[in-house]
Amino acid sequence: MKYDKDTSKIIKKMKYQDEIKYLVTNTKRNNFITNLSLSMKNNTIILFNFIEHGKIIYKLLNDSKYRNNRNIYLIYGGIEGEERERIWKIMEMEDDAIIVASSGCMSTGVSINNLHNIIFAIS
Repeated sequence: MKYDKDTSKIIKKMKYQDEIKYLVTNTKRNNFITNLSLSMKNNTIILFNFIEHGKIIYKLLNDSKYRNNRNIYLIYGGIEGEERERIWKIMEMEDDAIIVASSGCMSTGVSINNLHNIIFAIS
């Protein structure tokens, strides 16, 4: 995402943790990610690094009037392994769902054959 010059100047002077907090809570950025995922057809995954970010995007997706009854799932380390497995299996059968998932939980060993789109929302 391209930020305007004033925003870029502000971010450039921030310490790493402050920059991450800015990116994770940036309304414009989060709305862009939400709208992008809702505009995509078929199964989509949005990957994030920070739990707070995933929860913000998950809430925005669920609150969106453009959701059109799509099933939306959240996966991160706080979700039990059995529940994560259940969601992955559901994704194999669904055609138009969205998973908001931490990059750590969706790394090596996870295979979803019915996945069509990936959005890297990693800060």
